[in-house]
Amino acid sequence: MWKTATIRATIAVAALASSWWIANALGSRLGADGWTLVESLLVILTWMLTALIAFSFWMATLGLGLALFRRRGPQSSATRLDVGARVAVLMPIYNESVARVFAGIEAMRHSLGETGEDGRFDFFVLSDTTDPDVWLQEEFAWQRADARPDTHCRVFYRHREDNAGKKAGNLRDFCERWGAGYHYLLVLDADSVMTGEVMLEMLRRMEADPGLGLLQTVPIPVNQDSFWARCQQFAAAAYGPLLARAFEAWAGDAGNYWGHNAILRTEAFMRHCGLSDLPGAKPLGGEVLSHDFVEAALMRRAGYKVRLASDLGGSYEECPPALPDYAQRDRRWCQGNLQHTRLIFESGIMPMSRLHFMFGVLAYLSSPLWLLAIVLGLMSSADFDGASEPSGPSCLVVFGVVMAMLLLPRLWALLALAAGREGAAGFGGWLALASSAVLETVVSVFAAPIMMLFHTRFVLTTLMGRMVGWNAQTRDGHDLSLRDALAAHGWQAAIGIVGTLVIVLTRPSALPWLSPVLIGAALAPLISVVLSSGRVGRALRRWGLLLTPSELSPEAVLGAQRRLIPEHRRQTDELGDDPFSSVLASPGLAMVHESILTASPTAKHSNPTALAHLAERDPGSLTPDEKRLLLSDPAAFHLAWTQRLYEPSDAALGYASTPTG
Repeated sequence: MWKTATIRATIAVAALASSWWIANALGSRLGADGWTLVESLLVILTWMLTALIAFSFWMATLGLGLALFRRRGPQSSATRLDVGARVAVLMPIYNESVARVFAGIEAMRHSLGETGEDGRFDFFVLSDTTDPDVWLQEEFAWQRADARPDTHCRVFYRHREDNAGKKAGNLRDFCERWGAGYHYLLVLDADSVMTGEVMLEMLRRMEADPGLGLLQTVPIPVNQDSFWARCQQFAAAAYGPLLARAFEAWAGDAGNYWGHNAILRTEAFMRHCGLSDLPGAKPLGGEVLSHDFVEAALMRRAGYKVRLASDLGGSYEECPPALPDYAQRDRRWCQGNLQHTRLIFESGIMPMSRLHFMFGVLAYLSSPLWLLAIVLGLMSSADFDGASEPSGPSCLVVFGVVMAMLLLPRLWALLALAAGREGAAGFGGWLALASSAVLETVVSVFAAPIMMLFHTRFVLTTLMGRMVGWNAQTRDGHDLSLRDALAAHGWQAAIGIVGTLVIVLTRPSALPWLSPVLIGAALAPLISVVLSSGRVGRALRRWGLLLTPSELSPEAVLGAQRRLIPEHRRQTDELGDDPFSSVLASPGLAMVHESILTASPTAKHSNPTALAHLAERDPGSLTPDEKRLLLSDPAAFHLAWTQRLYEPSDAALGYASTPTG
């Protein structure tokens, strides 16, 4: 415990001292002829913002030290498992690619089967899907998945008509209905994949430490081809382990939860991690969006450990393929993290949990603060051309120190790889690794102002009361057209162009300093088009750039998932372009849905005569809302399919007439 406390204190002192030196150096130049309000605010902002940069730098330095002087491999627990220890593997989904979801589940079940302990695990597909056609595809895929005889872990499916509470409500509903039957919950996202060995090791660690309430792995992004996604995948694989190891050492038993690829102690989660609405008006009040940080804080408040397993590989996810998709995800996270301002000073919250909340808020609030700092710098008497010579370090020296703290963590990560057993082999060799790191850095420099402007808008619109919607995430790669890029980034380009003109006319000496920000903003549409390109990403792969170990030496579970996706896609395609009509035309398919519906504790039971006019209409003429209405009511759905005059077609589809799980 004292080692963790020493690490925390050292990092805090180093970060605050570094940022104080930078702010003091800037102040010595700005205050040479007296202080103004603008300059005072600029120095304060500089100290705050560079403290975040310094914290990241010293954390990376800690990671390098651990890599050089405390070498270790994955720590396997030798704990004998209790004969009754059982895990519910939960996959909440919302209008997702059915083929990807069930291919991943099948790959994980096979991987668990190879451990010989697959009977301890059951998979639950917890659907909040609102698209009626996707809903039926899910049922079709589930029925086939659970019928597979080659594994002992079952697959269960539940569709929830009322999406109250979104993902957190979905998990809460599972816990209330079936949680008591499982000791642990292993929570996944729709794009998550984990090896059976890692899932089993997570169970062993939970069994070995009754005080451990939550164990989080480090998911590595995989499977995407776009230029932007390949940059994210490379950065996570090359730099992520260094930062994760530092975070584990710094956080200790007071880690955090990222919402997926983690295992939780069911009894502790159900007893202590229930979420109530935040006080005040939406969007900062009401339903908690970023529930994971809050659940980790509540777990810690109850006295349980929350740890990061930085030594475990075999944990994967997928990242958004293009900048607009990335920003769309961040929009939801931004509102959720800003809600945590209501919780930072909540009674009973542990100090480290308060820090996690604060860093989450600053992850987005720092963008408008940086933009404000740029504006204040232009308004101040800052000497950009170095004509005057006040005492203290020059602007160039200060700028160099800040840039060093931003860029050196990448070098530290490469040095840590050099000290490891694998070296650069998983990245295509040292030349490929170094070249990829340079390329990823250049991309980050030009993408940073784009994301800064996105985050600034997200913060402002949230504070103005605009709510974020709940939309399905874009996971499939797609090349962004210039028209779509202009729609997403045109306002950023306008800011970059106008900002450049204003600076040229008013403070031309500042232009070289701000050129990366201005270029990134002004060219945002073109940059976004290039970064979304799968063709560019695949070309870089052929040239040996941005390679990752998961590509060159993939785990068997990843290879299985990639092979299975086309097979599952062909199966769901058997329902045709109109799954709703296909189900109504086939008694076998219809009876499967009806049996699921009547067994559901949340099924509606309306008077069928009230929906008779919908049931009698041509299925092709129904709107999605009307289809969902029929699919949600057992009596109405029974009326709809039994009065169809079509011949049964379930034999052609090879579909059983009753569910098997």
